[in-house]
Amino acid sequence: MDETVRQLVRGLSSIYPITFTHQTRRLSMYTKKEASLVLMDASGYGEKFPSTLGYHRLNTHECYAKSAKFIVIVDIGCNRTELASFFFKLGVLNYVALPVGRTELTGELNVDTLYTENPFTKELHLFDVHDHNFSNPSRYYPYKLANLHGYEFLAFGLYEFPYIFEMTGNRTAGLLIEYLNNLIVRKLNGTVRMVRNVQTPLDGRPEFDITFSYTDFRLHYMHDITFKERSGYCVLCPFHTQRDFLRHLLKPFSFGIWLVLGVLIIVCRLLGRLFPRLFQRNLLEQIFFAASTPHQQPFPTRVVSFSVAVLIFFLSEAYNAKIVSLMSVSKYFDRPETVQPLATLECNLMR
Repeated sequence: MDETVRQLVRGLSSIYPITFTHQTRRLSMYTKKEASLVLMDASGYGEKFPSTLGYHRLNTHECYAKSAKFIVIVDIGCNRTELASFFFKLGVLNYVALPVGRTELTGELNVDTLYTENPFTKELHLFDVHDHNFSNPSRYYPYKLANLHGYEFLAFGLYEFPYIFEMTGNRTAGLLIEYLNNLIVRKLNGTVRMVRNVQTPLDGRPEFDITFSYTDFRLHYMHDITFKERSGYCVLCPFHTQRDFLRHLLKPFSFGIWLVLGVLIIVCRLLGRLFPRLFQRNLLEQIFFAASTPHQQPFPTRVVSFSVAVLIFFLSEAYNAKIVSLMSVSKYFDRPETVQPLATLECNLMR
């Protein structure tokens, strides 16, 4: 590889200006995973592309970012299908292959054509080296996600409402599913299918395209999370985690309770008008409004009795058990069920 790279660099430097930079501090790209350009030498294998060796190398020592550009040196007779399948399995779209040959007389490197393939459309992009424009090197890396032509993204993940949940008819919904449908189906002309089987391959596929998993939550701060994947695209759906005790304590005085009491008073008044002999006294009106119907106890006594009854209700065992259940960890906050609550939160969405 050293001799091949030296000859390639000498050939490029004789035609195009190249600047070499040096740094005194060594930077390990295996740790940072931020390499933006990767030069890969796969020459010397003839027509057989070393897929197993290359996949093991890049899978166990992933030093590159997701948007990195790959330059692959291969032999002229290298199988293009194996090369395209290799990068598609890794999820790498920005690559260009340099078929390298040697002249019989001098043994110098000879590169005539560069190529890259779109895995979704199976379109092969060929570039003539002699027609190179150094001011526009991005043409060697065409945008391959403009149209997926119905490619099916195979997704697997843990179901958790409201992010991913199952509906009737084996349909999947949720915030993340809606995000994928908006991005892949509506914009990129692809399809998405959620599966619950963790075993691969599925339908002849080597692996999943998309995986969802729980984030790692710290025990003392529910809002502090750690992503397992730092270089790809991810969607953070935050929710309000402020603890609310007062709302549960005032549950007996909610609008629904007062509505029920109002309906009871109206019903008792109607029963007293329709059946005066059966309903001679309206105890609810006597307690709340001191009605004119004679009663054995005076009004102050009735007020005190009612206050004691309410206090006993608050201190009852059933009410205390209900309050404890409402103030459990899962009931401290309301989790959003639609996109609208997320849009009103005073926090930024991370992508």
